[in-house]
Amino acid sequence: MRSYPDIENEKYQISIDGGFDAQWTADGNELIYRKLVRGNDEFYSVAVETENEFSAESPHFLFSIDYSLSITQGFSISEDGQRLLMVKPVRDDNQRLESRDINLAYVVNFDNELERLVTVDSH
Repeated sequence: MRSYPDIENEKYQISIDGGFDAQWTADGNELIYRKLVRGNDEFYSVAVETENEFSAESPHFLFSIDYSLSITQGFSISEDGQRLLMVKPVRDDNQRLESRDINLAYVVNFDNELERLVTVDSH
């Protein structure tokens, strides 16, 4: 990681053994990144301090998934930093990626939308 705008002089190492696709949580107190290990993606988090002087804790293993996301698939972090959203590739019986149309619906304020669509009978 490098401090902007002085990207040539201020460099900070976050991972000790590689990683990519690093993303900040919304509050800016944590970095989430992934690395490829034996064909699977492993996800790590690093708590950081940016107020006075930059400091980072050691990476903390979150979880592993039994497939690798492509660079274009990536992942997104929920606003509260508690969940990651990613698309799992679909494979055929021979473990080859299937190419078919995939529809994804993202519903904002799901609870409100559900309440609007469903009437609960209190009897």
